[in-house]
Amino acid sequence: MSFLKQGHQVLALAPKDNYSERLESLGCQYYDIQMSSQGMNPIKDLGFLRRLKRILREEQPDILLTYTIKPNIYGAIAGASLGIPVIANISGLGTAFYENGLLKKVVSRLYQFAFGKIGAVFFQNKEDKQAFSEAIFFDQSKAFLLPGSGVDLNYFQTAPLPLGQKVTFVMVARLLIDKGVREFVAAARFVHSKRQDVAFILVGSYDPDHPRSITDEEFNDLESSEDIIYYPQQEDIRPILAQATAVVLPSYREGTPKTLLEGGATGRPLITTDVPGCRNVVVHGINGLLCQAKSDEELAKSLLEFIGLSIEEKIAMGQKSRAIVEERFNEQIVINKYQEQIDRQMSST
Repeated sequence: MSFLKQGHQVLALAPKDNYSERLESLGCQYYDIQMSSQGMNPIKDLGFLRRLKRILREEQPDILLTYTIKPNIYGAIAGASLGIPVIANISGLGTAFYENGLLKKVVSRLYQFAFGKIGAVFFQNKEDKQAFSEAIFFDQSKAFLLPGSGVDLNYFQTAPLPLGQKVTFVMVARLLIDKGVREFVAAARFVHSKRQDVAFILVGSYDPDHPRSITDEEFNDLESSEDIIYYPQQEDIRPILAQATAVVLPSYREGTPKTLLEGGATGRPLITTDVPGCRNVVVHGINGLLCQAKSDEELAKSLLEFIGLSIEEKIAMGQKSRAIVEERFNEQIVINKYQEQIDRQMSST
């Protein structure tokens, strides 16, 4: 929206989904470009690269901004071949990057080839920046940090902390193993067995075709669970965040998790894992609690610890969350950093 308001023409290239029409209504010129999101398939990926190059050749944009693995890699390759500066955003390295298998080797080599002429690369936490830089050789003067995707502080405003009889824990995430869904479900069941003055809400989309998804059986159990209230992905998450006494994300690793930023902007204490990305948003004991990843027992301990806090302590944590998000994660910071790099790229062409 910021670039549109400045009078720039914005082209949006992405597979068609429920948000495509919204992009057009905002004033973007939208292109439906199909892309396989599951693994690396050379034939399908080369098809994506050809379609991407065709659109870029026809439209001749001044600059290309990319996001997520395949657009980052193939966008950089297409941009270099057409003389279009590219700014990539690595929002997270993904599980495959930390497993020494064939997929990591393939992804690393593709990044190595693609980023030879990259204009700039944004990372969302210093750990990802360091790990990527150790594995992929590229010009380090082109690597920069972003505070995640930022959050719209006008849209996500502070809501009063619910102080009724029940403490309500809300988790918002895709139903993937790496998001800690299994740990959240197990911890919720354990805590519920000890106390009845708690409620658990899980919000997120289920994609059975995703290689890291929970199983059909686990999803069916979740839908029928008496311990957890499940909602599919929501158009507007604010009403559910308003019900939360605390927002929970037991993820295995993140770039900078949007759900914690939105929870923090709403003025909620945050309970998350002590891993890159998540710990960027939470100061243990100040605006939330950090716990060990991949452990439902440790998560349950943190949930019980939070329940035991006084009302005053919970309110103070929520207020501090809002303050941290205002200071470090305002989306205007992200926009300004992008504008700085766009100006830099345009001045060098």
